[in-house]
Amino acid sequence: MGGLCLLGGVFSEPMTTLLFGLPMSIGAASYSAKAWTYLLLVLTAVALYFGLLKKRAWLKSSGRFELTFNGIVASQAGFFAFLLLYVIWQVR
Repeated sequence: MGGLCLLGGVFSEPMTTLLFGLPMSIGAASYSAKAWTYLLLVLTAVALYFGLLKKRAWLKSSGRFELTFNGIVASQAGFFAFLLLYVIWQVR
């Protein structure tokens, strides 16, 4: 699966043209901007984890939290309901 994602990213230009008939060009500047954004997000996540979350006791207790099958189904249904309401709200 990861290999297919990598191939899809590397060959995104010809695949988009083949599948959708739309020409697409991606410049090095956009890749550079995305790489810097990704690096910034990773550094922020590491700083948050080691700075705040690792020291808190509730993070350790959240590892023991388990959902039942019905709880998982309800949380997924709630997520999609929220997503649908958000999309409908944005379209207006």
